[in-house]
Amino acid sequence: MIRCLALLYLCLAVPMAGCGMFEGPRVYSQAELTALTTRTVDANFDDTYHAALDALFDEGYTIEESDKAGGVITGLLRDDRSYERAWINPDLEDIEFRLSILIRARGEDRTTVRLNSSVNGERKIDERAIDAFWTLMRRQVLLQAPAPPVPEVRQQGERDSL
Repeated sequence: MIRCLALLYLCLAVPMAGCGMFEGPRVYSQAELTALTTRTVDANFDDTYHAALDALFDEGYTIEESDKAGGVITGLLRDDRSYERAWINPDLEDIEFRLSILIRARGEDRTTVRLNSSVNGERKIDERAIDAFWTLMRRQVLLQAPAPPVPEVRQQGERDSL
């Protein structure tokens, strides 16, 4: 009898242990959302725009929309699930990841970049994808910045010529 009660308790306790652990999607405050999705870049509009295009392309996104005058870029990344549909579940749908980027000039050598991400048309904040984009974006901005001038190195005993 004690074993049956212990087994019953264990059967009820284990599934209940997870209750309260799953909180669902994280809800962000407006300040958190802005901090996560907006960056100021120390580069002019053209360099920032091209860096954003290159970063999306490097991540494997197909450039769906590119409006330089409006400062808008939209990239689409599809996860083709045909294999799973054929072997596991014919009702599975492909997954579409979309990143929309809004670029605004904030002076001659400063721009603001905002991201918006969605999965299958529903807004979703994917912190890993956003962080990966920012990392690539920073690299692209650095690659597009002109290299600093190399100082002249003089040989010992060399004089200035007039």
